Amino acid sequence: MTEELNREVRRLIVEAAIAAPNYGLMRHAKTLLDAFGALQLPSEVRALSAAMVYFGLCRPRAALAALKNQISEKAQELRAAILESQKHNARKKEPRN
Repeated sequence: MTEELNREVRRLIVEAAIAAPNYGLMRHAKTLLDAFGALQLPSEVRALSAAMVYFGLCRPRAALAALKNQISEKAQELRAAILESQKHNARKKEPRN
């Protein structure tokens, strides 16, 4: 397999994993997430991708943990979005008077 084809296959696997929770394919998202280790992704790509999958699976703590050692602007933006979502969900759960 050529390097370009390998790259395309890895990209498709990551995209499918990120999209799967949006279609209710939680088990498939988890399976694809488990395959990330074998894809030999750059560490930032792997961390960002895993965080997005975990977030889609409604696992914000795992998403934040995936971003733990990432300091890029993209990681900071994703981290902020996850934290904002958690705050929003907490406000929705508060009883209204």
